[in-house]
Amino acid sequence: GDFATADAALSEILRDHGVIVDDAARTWRAGTKKEVRKKVCATRDLSRHRDEYAAAAEGGPRTSRLSEEEIRSAIGARRRAQLGRDFVKADRIRSELRAAGVYLEDGRKEWRADGIPFVQRVAQRGPVGSAARAGARPPLPLVRSARG
Repeated sequence: GDFATADAALSEILRDHGVIVDDAARTWRAGTKKEVRKKVCATRDLSRHRDEYAAAAEGGPRTSRLSEEEIRSAIGARRRAQLGRDFVKADRIRSELRAAGVYLEDGRKEWRADGIPFVQRVAQRGPVGSAARAGARPPLPLVRSARG
């Protein structure tokens, strides 16, 4: 189904009419002002953290067989699985994307479809402050992420 449309309808029903819908129990009820206010705030916070992943600026030309629409659809399905705590499904979708040459960077909410995994810096351990400046080591090289 179209989850975005359903979520928008539920938000409107909550915000405009004070009706709280419980999908799992398939019930609805009138909420108190305090309940409605709390849920509306939570809905706003969730919408701010929507699952909009952007194509990474560092990505090269797309080599994946998947279209941008298919990639975005799969990323949305993966996020819904994560929010539903179905991590097996979320991991399967990520693996399918990776097999198609699409890599995700969850921290930055970016994706790339050039077949090249994101890289991450290895944390440097050692002295800090003036001790670090006195015997500063050169920065560690970039390494490919094992996670993609």
